[in-house]
Amino acid sequence: MAIGKKQGGGGFFKPADHTNDLAILVEPKSIKRDQKNEYNGQITYRDELTADVTVFPNSSLKPNGKPEVYQNMVIASKVLVSTIEHLVGTGDAVIQTVGKPRGKNYYDWLDPEPDAQQAVLAYYESREAASAGVEDDLFGETSDPGDRGRPRQR
Repeated sequence: MAIGKKQGGGGFFKPADHTNDLAILVEPKSIKRDQKNEYNGQITYRDELTADVTVFPNSSLKPNGKPEVYQNMVIASKVLVSTIEHLVGTGDAVIQTVGKPRGKNYYDWLDPEPDAQQAVLAYYESREAASAGVEDDLFGETSDPGDRGRPRQR
């Protein structure tokens, strides 16, 4: 599988735009608590999680397909944030899809199909190996991160 190129940075993760994606790799970076949000004249406060998000649309798992990579994307949906906020600061990532659980009116992380999960894990491990190779070339060192940072189910 090819390593994707950066598609964009920042912006908000909009769950409705990703309900048909095969899988989403989320690498939480930080969380800001009680951020002011104004919508339709109403002021509320919410937690906002910043993450690197790699989206695997249907075409990305085909030969020469590439995922969409977004750095420092803000996730503000209460349920989406609350279920992965424990990963902030751990270096861990999660592989999920997004959708509305049956009978619910909110978005949640859902488990991807096993073949999509395996393909994303292979992408992630390939990307990390390539990154480690670059670090070795730059610093002349070999690092062994073990399983730290390996994507997992939430």
